[in-house]
Amino acid sequence: MKRILFVILIGLLTAYPNGSAAANTMLPMDWKIFDQGDQEGPSYWLYDRGMWHQTSNVYGGQQDPSQPAKPGTFMVADDSDFSDGSVFVGIASDDDDAIGIMFRHRDEFNYYRFSMDKQRRYRRLIKLVDGVATVLAEDDFEYEKGRWYDLEIRLVGPVIQVNVDNQMIFNVTDTHFKSGKLALYCWGNTQCQFRDITIEPVKVAPPDHTISETPTPAENFSAGSGSMDSPQENPGEAAYIIGPGDILDISVWRDETLTNQLVVLPDGRISFPLIGEVMAAGKTLSELKSEMSTKLEAFVPNPELHLAIQGVSSMVIYLIGKVKSPGLYPMGQSLDVLEALAMAGGLTPFAKKKEIRIFLQNGENTEIFYFNYNEVAEGKRLGQNIELKRGDVIVVP
Repeated sequence: MKRILFVILIGLLTAYPNGSAAANTMLPMDWKIFDQGDQEGPSYWLYDRGMWHQTSNVYGGQQDPSQPAKPGTFMVADDSDFSDGSVFVGIASDDDDAIGIMFRHRDEFNYYRFSMDKQRRYRRLIKLVDGVATVLAEDDFEYEKGRWYDLEIRLVGPVIQVNVDNQMIFNVTDTHFKSGKLALYCWGNTQCQFRDITIEPVKVAPPDHTISETPTPAENFSAGSGSMDSPQENPGEAAYIIGPGDILDISVWRDETLTNQLVVLPDGRISFPLIGEVMAAGKTLSELKSEMSTKLEAFVPNPELHLAIQGVSSMVIYLIGKVKSPGLYPMGQSLDVLEALAMAGGLTPFAKKKEIRIFLQNGENTEIFYFNYNEVAEGKRLGQNIELKRGDVIVVP
């Protein structure tokens, strides 16, 4: 039976066996506790000296490790709603069952969840949509009892990256939930511990516009509002090139059945009603619109097609090796090598600063460029500090 408890953090240190929680001065916000598991409840949450503990054996669903639902107990940070950015949590367990976090939590039946289970040998990223669980990524893994794991969930539009101890383990694309809250999660685990809970929201693109293809006059004006559509491509500037992971809004005027929000797949393609698969990556909005309009004419007389980019998730670079926070990072209009290294927290003490390599993407070809950090830091050979492009990879040995 589900149990919901509203907890107000007031700066005290107290535990209540019926599920009330103590104050958490790390996160000055309210919490709600949900016991979805119908076995061995209620949950017992405690805040003590900078750490949250949960010590009841609440669980539900099936024991079979292949079944991903695993309803247990979780505690939602009520004021933690955000979209893009990173969540940092230290997690540890002296038991051998599931522990993890939920993010972009919309309600108790809709969220993403990362968890790991020693007994059932998995680390797993799932999404729960209207109560139905789907595995997005998993691997075979047994965590060590009593060991603290530093978990980071990095969210950039539809891209979800899971890092454990500064190593990326999952990198997936999914568009179900664009924003939501953070929650701490336990399943059948009497020794859950959480610490150093931090949320760092970021804006990866200006929120007041999208990149949009020139609309027809009927689309351009919003009746009664006096407002115009999104800013258009400027002929004097280089047009944006669509890439894998970008989110496209595509619609045909006066035909709601031909309105879709699509993610460009890793192979660069999208699939649209009537015309099937179309290669989108590598094209501008104008080029893609022209191609799709021509194909639609076989089915729709004089189609008035509108395209807009709602998310630019392909605008990322990758940092690998001996930097403090390796992984993928969003980039804006310009980003050079030093700025990219700073985004990753800088180099670790044992990094080979003179042997950094940059894998530059040039169409279908990859070029290797060498970067000597010491020289650039001393103001020498500054030409090495090149501007990066989408998809470039920095490797720090």
